[in-house]
Amino acid sequence: MLLAADGERDDKVAGIGQLYSVQAWFDTGDTTGRLADELRAVGYVNKPPPRPLALLRLAADMMEAAGAAGRVEIAQGWLALALKAIIELDLTDQIPATFHGMLADGDGPRMRAIALEGGLHSRWRKDFFMRVPSWSSNKTLLAPLDPDRLERRFILRFLSDAKADEATIRAAYEAERATIDGLADLPLFTLPERVPRIAPFAYLGLDTKGQYRRFVFADSREPAARDESRIFVVLEHSNDLSMLTFEIRVQSGLLLAWQGGGGDCITDTHFRLNVGMLVPEKELAADDGYNAVGGWPFRLDQSAKVLDARLAAIFRHLKHVERVRRFHDAPLDRLLAASTPEAMEKRRRDLRGRYGFFLNDIELLFAYACLEWERAGRPDALIARIEDELRFVVDLYPLKRAWEDGVRLLRQKPWFPPTTEIFPYKRLEVPSRAT
Repeated sequence: MLLAADGERDDKVAGIGQLYSVQAWFDTGDTTGRLADELRAVGYVNKPPPRPLALLRLAADMMEAAGAAGRVEIAQGWLALALKAIIELDLTDQIPATFHGMLADGDGPRMRAIALEGGLHSRWRKDFFMRVPSWSSNKTLLAPLDPDRLERRFILRFLSDAKADEATIRAAYEAERATIDGLADLPLFTLPERVPRIAPFAYLGLDTKGQYRRFVFADSREPAARDESRIFVVLEHSNDLSMLTFEIRVQSGLLLAWQGGGGDCITDTHFRLNVGMLVPEKELAADDGYNAVGGWPFRLDQSAKVLDARLAAIFRHLKHVERVRRFHDAPLDRLLAASTPEAMEKRRRDLRGRYGFFLNDIELLFAYACLEWERAGRPDALIARIEDELRFVVDLYPLKRAWEDGVRLLRQKPWFPPTTEIFPYKRLEVPSRAT
């Protein structure tokens, strides 16, 4: 359709490049072959488009051209494709950064007007490329009251919600924006004051990532000394799941020293137990408020009364932290020195499940190598074992690069890697080529 339309050659070439760029989001194959002659005639070369891709502008232009040509199926397909990209892809520069910016640009309103006039949101024929994603089916994918998703959520609603008029959508945006601006006044954000009144844990900070908010507490305000440990209680709220849960983290002073020191962040901890690992299954089953998903239902905007009830339930289970504390009260270097890497590896999974311990065998080897550095000199044999084990770690495992870099550091001094993953690596059956 674009090839047959009137227009300057340069504009056609640029438009074709943008069309193929959008196609590449969903299909990385080369599909230019069937139009090779026509593309060659206008001077198209398969390379990145000369100007940035603006998805809504491109979609609006194509929908207008399709409407003028009587090709309703193409107009409907572009609406569906644009919405699918907004829902499924991590778009940044390709769409407006804000809801108001989208309205001001005019491309989103053009798309909405064409769609409403042609009934494209609900129109369907067998020869249509794809169905238009509906707002009712997709609004739960972008949770409300999430500052990181608010703008995309309402851009999506504006383009896909044919039942609400523009004034209603604008009003809903302003109301949600106002609620988000006032989040600090919601009961959930009083956890830093509430928790210390329930148990002897000091508030260390709030870690926010996407729809997760993690309130970090510890049994001491100071990082763990070399022969000590520090217990962290992390209360995590999921906005998508409307769920409050917790995990226990342990900061080892010895591992912290081998890492060069650290502070009060979750990334400064070394061992972890989630709810299911800490609390006996029968005890959780007897807790009427506990959801099998792994926490206690709590909406972001629920009342202080409900929050207090959830905290009471959670802290009843935290009596099991004492067994974890007793285990980690024993200096880690003595525990390691009383065994061998081989014998401790046989116990590692059991200790991890009961008390929180090394997640991966390679981390245990790093610890033994650091210990040998301090007691006997450079641990060449252990370094060789770590290098050999690394061949069985899939390249995509997030910590593999840190382990590879760590081996080089370990040749010079005691060095322990970061422990930022919550899932162990899956050992390859056949080793990869030497790293």
